[in-house]
Amino acid sequence: GKKVLLFDIDPQCSLSLAVGFDPDVVSKTELTVYNLVRPSKWSNISKTNFGNYTMNVPDPLSPDNLSIIRGSFEVENLDMEIAMSIAKEGERRKDELFLYCKQMLNAYSDYDYILVDCPPNKMFLTQAMMRACAYYLPVTIPDAISIYGMPRLVRWVKQIPDGDRPRLLGYVLNALNRAGGGMVNSQQQSSAALGTSIAR
Repeated sequence: GKKVLLFDIDPQCSLSLAVGFDPDVVSKTELTVYNLVRPSKWSNISKTNFGNYTMNVPDPLSPDNLSIIRGSFEVENLDMEIAMSIAKEGERRKDELFLYCKQMLNAYSDYDYILVDCPPNKMFLTQAMMRACAYYLPVTIPDAISIYGMPRLVRWVKQIPDGDRPRLLGYVLNALNRAGGGMVNSQQQSSAALGTSIAR
């Protein structure tokens, strides 16, 4: 019975596509995260109708209490716009972005949970949304290559000032190969190494 809002900021738009949106629909920037977080919005938050950006999940099997703010393939260009704005007008613009994202999530206070799908990089929008969230839950593949990124992510988050730093809930292992009901040996080893490195 909880109301849940999905927030897709990954330029690959995997979440938006997974819940049933057509790629041609996602390609349109109107009422997506692209227009919601453009630099022109940051100082005009009172003029933004945040409710216009939420949509029902199109998958007919999804619960009625699940909504989404669609991603956009233009998010990569959005990060360029953000970087140019910060370069042109100074670091105060970065602070405006961070504050705007906090206020933006607060505008959706009628939802019990907001789940933000972030890309695995440090683009400005990811930095801002991480600071706006209370918790984070990374997803990784348990192999010798993929696990190297997780400790780097945790170290980066630890550098965020205390008042803005989200808490680590744990992590999710994806793309598991199972043998006899459990992970194969190489994945068990990688998973153990991952748990040790994050605990440091």
